[in-house]
Amino acid sequence: MEKNNRIFKGILILAAVLVLAGSGSLYYFRLDTPVFFSHYYDLRVQRENMYAEDIVLRYVTNAYDRRVVTAVEIPEMPGVALWASEGEQAQFQWEMDEKSIPGEIIGRYSVRKVYVRNFSIPEEVEVDGKVIRKLKVQFDDGSEMMVDIGELHLYEHQRKEEESPYEHVSSSGSSDGTSLTVYRILEELTLTEAKSFLAEKLKDRLDWRIDEKVPEEAVGHVYGERSILNVSSEVLAGENIQDAYAVFDVQPVLTFIDGEGKLYTQRFYNMRSQEENYSFSGLRAFIRERGR
Repeated sequence: MEKNNRIFKGILILAAVLVLAGSGSLYYFRLDTPVFFSHYYDLRVQRENMYAEDIVLRYVTNAYDRRVVTAVEIPEMPGVALWASEGEQAQFQWEMDEKSIPGEIIGRYSVRKVYVRNFSIPEEVEVDGKVIRKLKVQFDDGSEMMVDIGELHLYEHQRKEEESPYEHVSSSGSSDGTSLTVYRILEELTLTEAKSFLAEKLKDRLDWRIDEKVPEEAVGHVYGERSILNVSSEVLAGENIQDAYAVFDVQPVLTFIDGEGKLYTQRFYNMRSQEENYSFSGLRAFIRERGR
């Protein structure tokens, strides 16, 4: 009997230790506030356009956190509020199942996607060339937080009224992070500039080439009539966890000049980060490096 009592007491002590350890781990890994990943986007801004494209922001929060983001504000543009949702399909938050929690549960954390709907800005707000580094996000429980979002480079699409001196042949992108865009040059053109602030910032994550040359070496090349221009890219693995978890969509600009001195510009797309396979250890390292 005494032996059984000792075993029973031992089991109770072990159970208590496990409960305390579990409670301690919950406290240790718990986030006081969500942590947003770094985003590096070239963003074409629409003007009061109901068909403007969504942009996607990602963050990590505690597992089973039921709060969801419902709106995004741009502090540098007072009065501009953008509707947001954590559901991929446009829907109001109260239409979501109350028991459902969006995002991907990974250990003690949940990785979320915020779809900022119809990224359009009123006409009176100047945006071309503006760089956004902070956003204010609002949650459905009334709370809000200021976020260091990375760099969102805004630009306005310029409509081309004149006939283009080049034509699009094909574009392709692959799940392995490679892309290729092909243009045919219709008259003699000289490449005078290959510009991308974000590609330079992300040089450890994005390798892009113009006819298999790094952009600096390609500048100055003369393209004859009917010649082919290839712009390719490859997404590389990050050297550290901050780089690996960075989210980006880079759209470099190439500038050409014709024989009469007229300038033409062309943006190139499909240079974006891939879906990340998050792990608990990776998320923990990311959060530690962010000082959280």
